Amino acid sequence: MYNSDMGFMFRDNEVLTQERGNVMNKVKISAFCFAVSAVILWRWQDIYAAPGADLQKPTTVAQSKSERQVIKMTATTPHIVGTFDAKRSELLAKQGEAGILVYGPYLSLSPGKYRVRFILTVSGKGKIPVASVDVAATADGKMNVPASLDVNPAPKEQVLTLDFESSPKSVYEFRVLTKGNAQVAVREIVLDPL
Repeated sequence: MYNSDMGFMFRDNEVLTQERGNVMNKVKISAFCFAVSAVILWRWQDIYAAPGADLQKPTTVAQSKSERQVIKMTATTPHIVGTFDAKRSELLAKQGEAGILVYGPYLSLSPGKYRVRFILTVSGKGKIPVASVDVAATADGKMNVPASLDVNPAPKEQVLTLDFESSPKSVYEFRVLTKGNAQVAVREIVLDPL
């Protein structure tokens, strides 16, 4: 004999079982996505940074007012795109590589005025900016850019100059950012007090 109540209960249990299965699948998928995100965040420097670049713990270097600081490019110079060319002692981003070619060195500067010079070579033709250079200052977890300049292609090595005034609570870095539409090579960055 067929019992409609039993049939109905069976269907409810089946629906309930399917709903539990769907919820469990969603929980499993969410847990998997969380685990993948955690691994990516934990290993992001290996995925996005160049070998030798320590993005988790930037080194802050004290800088006195009277010293010149010359930052020569090496294989351990912090960068996200590009590669180190040992023959030329420069960091090189080929056409198609867009992003931060040089950053750092996280200097705590004495209060005063400074001049930073970026010595670089940019291939290409035309007057369209293919990169930019800037001074980035970080204080209390907030970054601002007190000085920046667009970079156009040129047939020879260029020396681009930015002047800025430091504040005692800020940590400074000097960055070269490429747009990916030309080859950019950085040889050195020089910081002078004024």
